[in-house]
Amino acid sequence: MSDYLEHEKTKIDRLMHSFSKPLKEIPPTPTADEAAAGYAVSYEVVDENVSCVIYIYENQQKHEDALKYFTNNPNVNLKNSLFSSNGRLFFWGYQKTDDPKERYTLNALAAAFAGEE
Repeated sequence: MSDYLEHEKTKIDRLMHSFSKPLKEIPPTPTADEAAAGYAVSYEVVDENVSCVIYIYENQQKHEDALKYFTNNPNVNLKNSLFSSNGRLFFWGYQKTDDPKERYTLNALAAAFAGEE
């Protein structure tokens, strides 16, 4: 595995550990291959309907293609989604309902992802 992937995986781990609520790792959907990424990891917030997938791309220029992939995907509820990037990392967070409490949690999760950007 290339050095940049290992470095970015460590960064993901550090950023997600800064989130104030417990997270559970789940299989990423879409997978890294489906999203044309080098790596993907997914988390759900324990006892809440909020999840995220974080993808590692070779460079930040690939994030525009990733955003197009998600916005053109009929299975993605854009109203309940939030996208962000942090260097080579691309974040897709989503809430499964319209609950304002879940939106607050989703925003907090995205803020943890942004970290020291």
